[in-house]
Amino acid sequence: MDRPLDEWQEAITSTATRERLDRKLPDELDALWQNGTPMGPGAEGEYATPVERRQAVLAFWSGRACTPEGAAAREVAALFLEYEIQSSPFPVSLDELERANRAQRCDDRLDLPLPFVEGEDSDGPP
Repeated sequence: MDRPLDEWQEAITSTATRERLDRKLPDELDALWQNGTPMGPGAEGEYATPVERRQAVLAFWSGRACTPEGAAAREVAALFLEYEIQSSPFPVSLDELERANRAQRCDDRLDLPLPFVEGEDSDGPP
């Protein structure tokens, strides 16, 4: 291909990726956490409990490809986990965090602040 066409295609792809990372992905994560709405085209069903919703966000984080785009999507999910889920009454537990890190096959790790609440767990309703 010729150079101008390659540059144009790269710019289009970059713009679409930025749009997805900056707007669509945070909106999808929020809809999943707040309403139980599954992520992705053609996704069906609903996540009814905070446990199911947390696990879905963690599975999204751990399931991204080991590419620059996948790393960027993991970063968006990690920030969502840290600022939305960990500050909620239903934060990720140490066990869930360890499982997500084991499931993830890339070089990065998910590090989240883990709240300690004696005598309580995070499996209750929202």
